[in-house]
Parts: sequence; structure tokens; C-alpha cells
Amino acid sequence: MGLRPDGQVLDIRGVDVVTARLVSQMDLPVFVISFRTQEIHVYRDVKTGEIKAGVEDRIQQVRIRKPHKNKWSL
Repeated sequence: MGLRPDGQVLDIRGVDVVTARLVSQMDLPVFVISFRTQEIHVYRDVKTGEIKAGVEDRIQQVRIRKPHKNKWSL
């Protein structure tokens, strides 16, 4: 049985650079970024498309705080 994620990010708020520093050994800039999202988490059966985990109309608020190294992407 194979599952595939079929979630959505509905909203991103409160984006903040918590800290920024340069790792001197490698001359590598490191940023710690914090933000909140509203997401829907759903996993579907690869063959049938039937929902196997999650609920389509349940919106979850998630708070994320993660380091971001030397690369800018959206």
C-alpha cells in the first residue's frame, strides 16, 4: 500500500528571523527563522486516491522554527 501526501499550506504568518550568525570555520551564514502556518494534512492511497490519513476539512496551526543555511529559496 503506497500513500502520497496531499496536504496544503493555506496561510503563512509571523515570519521572523530569530537569529543570524556566521559560522567562522566555514564562512557559512546561518539564519534561524520562525513562522506559523495553517495547513491541511491528508495522505491518499496512490492507486485509488482515497484518503487514508487526515481530514480534508481540518485546518491545523503549526509553528515552525528552523535553521536556514547558505541558500535562499521559497
